[in-house]
Amino acid sequence: MRVRVISGLTIVVIMLILFFFAPPPVLPVVLSFVAALASVEMLKAVGIKHNPRVFVYSATASAIYPLLAYFQLSIFYYCVVVGVLIILLFGESIYNNSAFKFTEFCYACFAGTFAPLALTSLVRLHIRDDRLITLMMPVVISVLNDSFSLTSGVLFGKHKLAPVVSPKKTIEGSIGGTLCTFIVVFAVAMSLNAFSSIEINLFHLTIVLLVCNLVSQFGDLSFSMIKRQFSIKDFSNLIPGHGGVLDRLDSLIFAAPAFELLLNFMNVVVV
Repeated sequence: MRVRVISGLTIVVIMLILFFFAPPPVLPVVLSFVAALASVEMLKAVGIKHNPRVFVYSATASAIYPLLAYFQLSIFYYCVVVGVLIILLFGESIYNNSAFKFTEFCYACFAGTFAPLALTSLVRLHIRDDRLITLMMPVVISVLNDSFSLTSGVLFGKHKLAPVVSPKKTIEGSIGGTLCTFIVVFAVAMSLNAFSSIEINLFHLTIVLLVCNLVSQFGDLSFSMIKRQFSIKDFSNLIPGHGGVLDRLDSLIFAAPAFELLLNFMNVVVV
């Protein structure tokens, strides 16, 4: 537990530096590295360990996406990167068919696209005019939901939420995590409305909290499903006491794109 707490606090400090003090280009560069690590973890998790070229293809594509987001390039360039990745993986399957089956091809495509592309939402949120609030919001919602769900589950959990995929998660933990997240975020929002020039639309915030809490928990369960199917406890041991990059970002990978999508239809923050 001590190692887990120290690692968690270290991550929080790093995130605060990236969000509030580091020059704007630093975050996309860091996320490029994180995206590459995430793709490597996924490849190892699904059992692709014998082909270094596949790791290079997937990690390189993953590292490019956040940079495309930072320079605000069109979707055409994302399609080019994904297309090149698919061509290279097809080439690998043709060249080395006996060792790189089509199922592994699909795993590699997933590793080099899904999580890394989802993380680009954080870059786009970071370059908005109201970036400090909008970037923090999906991160805070994911962290609070994870923490309060765990605590509520330990204290009140009786009914399993998804017993096959994640036996320790409970319905009471899920509800408690959502309610506690609502209370904390609303308290902060009302304080900002009362004592700062920032105005939070509480109706829109309610919708955002509801959606992001749901998709955050869905993301957690989705990556737990992957681990369960491939009989692994964590995606790696990179972060002491926490597992790997994907173990820490599973809920955020779903929450950040959902939050970005919602911002296209509603104005949560008025500075």
